[in-house]
Amino acid sequence: MENKVWHAVYTDEIPKEIEVLDIPLYQILATAAEKYPDRTALSFYGRKTAYAELYKASLAFASSLQ
Repeated sequence: MENKVWHAVYTDEIPKEIEVLDIPLYQILATAAEKYPDRTALSFYGRKTAYAELYKASLAFASSLQ
């Protein structure tokens, strides 16, 4: 593994390498919305968006592109 400059600020709890799964983003969001529908997915300028709401909005956006 190649050391990067930012590794110097990592604590022992932060891994320097992670496994990246080959799963499409839409599937990750769908799974999160199913498992944790009421948990906060986004928090921006004081507005919180739950996973279920984000998933519903992403489906609406995708259908508008068709």
